[in-house]
Amino acid sequence: MNYTLSRDRSDDDNERDPFTFRYADPANLGPEYGWSDRDRQHQVAGYLLFALPRDIQFSNVFRYLSASPVSESCAAPGQRAAQPSDRVCADGRVLQRNTLRRDNEFLTWDIRLSKPFTLGHGVTLEPVFEIFNVTNADNRLDASQGSLLFNFDGTIRSGLGDSRRGQLGLHLHF
Repeated sequence: MNYTLSRDRSDDDNERDPFTFRYADPANLGPEYGWSDRDRQHQVAGYLLFALPRDIQFSNVFRYLSASPVSESCAAPGQRAAQPSDRVCADGRVLQRNTLRRDNEFLTWDIRLSKPFTLGHGVTLEPVFEIFNVTNADNRLDASQGSLLFNFDGTIRSGLGDSRRGQLGLHLHF
């Protein structure tokens, strides 16, 4: 198991997106320095694999990522800015970039059970049962900027993430 505490700050997250210009005020770059779009301050990952009696294999994987940042709207304090110009207030002040957090925490716990059966001549048949997202966490997918068509942050879907699901399978080893 591992835990990572990180802080990722930047003044320009456009290096991955050549098609948008995201400064609220190009003449004043001071408010652009803040949490990077990639900032996930807490990350936990771990796995456990062991053999149960009767040669049953059990494994599980756990992963958690804290929410990533988003900018606040000057017109609606506490609300998300839809575009960089929403950070420019009526009095000319520009709000610092990425001061709020999205609703995109990620939590998954996946488990797997399997048991190999030797059929002879080096052939093994292994039934597998897997459950993904045991906790049924929402895992909301939230594109960092604009539409999904021209999105370079790795999010190719939006809305709720994958719900709890399971699968059965057979592995044939020969």
